[in-house]
Amino acid sequence: MDDSPNQKPADAVAPEIPGMKEALARMQPNAFKDTSSFFQIARDTLAEQFGAVVFPTIEVMKNTPIVVKEPLALLTAVPYVQNLRLNRALGEIASIPEGKKLVDSVLDGTKVELNCDPRYTGGANCFFTSYTDGNYKQSSNLIRADGYTTHGETVGILIHELHHQRQMQNGVMTVLKDKVPSPVELVWYERAMEADAQATATDIAWKLKEAGKPAAWEAMAGLGGWRQQVTEAYAQKAEQDPASVTSGAAKREAFDAWFTAKSRNGDTVPQIYNRQALGNMPTSENMHDLYKAGKPLEPISAQDIQKLGSIAEVNYLALPGGKPLDSIDYRQADWNGFQGGFLHARHQQYDQIRNGTFKVAGVNPAAASKFANPAKPCEAPKAEVQTAAKPAVSLKRPALKM
Repeated sequence: MDDSPNQKPADAVAPEIPGMKEALARMQPNAFKDTSSFFQIARDTLAEQFGAVVFPTIEVMKNTPIVVKEPLALLTAVPYVQNLRLNRALGEIASIPEGKKLVDSVLDGTKVELNCDPRYTGGANCFFTSYTDGNYKQSSNLIRADGYTTHGETVGILIHELHHQRQMQNGVMTVLKDKVPSPVELVWYERAMEADAQATATDIAWKLKEAGKPAAWEAMAGLGGWRQQVTEAYAQKAEQDPASVTSGAAKREAFDAWFTAKSRNGDTVPQIYNRQALGNMPTSENMHDLYKAGKPLEPISAQDIQKLGSIAEVNYLALPGGKPLDSIDYRQADWNGFQGGFLHARHQQYDQIRNGTFKVAGVNPAAASKFANPAKPCEAPKAEVQTAAKPAVSLKRPALKM
C-alpha cells in the first residue's frame, strides 16, 4: 500500500482541466457502440495495408520486365542506391539553416536508413525508454523512412522524423521528466508533439521551395489526404502575408490544421494517432515509480505545450493572438471503444496512485490482458497510403514516433 497523501480523484478535478470532463465521459463503457476488439482492429488494418500497398507493389514488380546480365547485381546494388538517395535527401535538408540543425541532430551516431520492405510506409523514430530511480529517459537508435517513394516524399518524411530527434534531445518530446499527468493528458500532449513535427516539416519544405528545391513541398502538397490539408493551411497564410513565414504565424496555421485535417477514410489526424499515443504510454507501475521519486501528479498546462515551439528559431506557439493551447479544440475525446476501455482502466489506476491505494503487484490479470500494450516494436500507426484511405505522426517498447 502506498503511503502517499490522499488527493482528489480525476472526476473531482475534471472541471479544473479543459476537456477532462468530456474525456472521462467518453471513457465509460456505455459511451460506445463500437465494441471491436484490438485483434479485430489489427486484422482489419493488416488486410487494408496488404490490399492497398503490398499486393499492388508485388503486381507491379511481377509485370516489370527487367533484363540484366547478372541478376544478383540487383541485390548488391540496392544498399548503394539507397545510400545515394539518403545522402541526397539529407544534403537537401541541410542546405538551409533550419534543416542543417535537424541533420546535425543525428551526429550522435543515430542510424538513419531507408526501409526497402514494400509493406512499409511512412517513417519512424524508434527510441527506447527507461525508468531508473524515478528518472525518465529516452534514447533513439534508429530513424527510418519509406524506401519506395519519391525523393520529395523522402525529404518530407525525414524532416518530420529528424525533428522528433531534436524534440528528444531538447527534452520536449514528453513531459514525464517534470511531472506525471493523467493518461488522457499524455494522449493530448502526444498530439501536440506530433502536430509540431508536421508543422516543422511543412515549414521547412516551404523554405526549401523558396530556396529553389521544391521537391518536398510538391510531394506533401500533392499527396492528398491530411498532409495536403496541412500544407494548404500554411500556404494560404504565407501567400496572404509573406512575413508570416519568418514570424512563425504560417507555421502556427499548419499546427492548428493538423487537429482538424482528415484522411481519405474520414478519420481526423488525432484519431489516427490515438493508437500510437496509447502504445507510447508508460505503465501505471512506471507512473507510480515516477510519482514516488518526487515527480508531481500535475495536469498538462498551456506552457508545457508552448515549450514545443521553443526549439525553433522563433517560438511560433508563443505568438500573440493564437488559440489558447489548452483549448478543447486540441483535446477532443475521439477514441474508439477499445481505446476508451484502455484509458478507463489506466485512469482508475491513476486515481489509485493519487489516493494512495495503488498496489504495484496488484494489477488485475484480466484487465492487464484485456488492455495490454497493443503496439509492436517499430510499428507505425495505421498509415494513410497513396492508393487508399495513417501516428502520425505520424506515428511501445521500443517506442515509435511518426
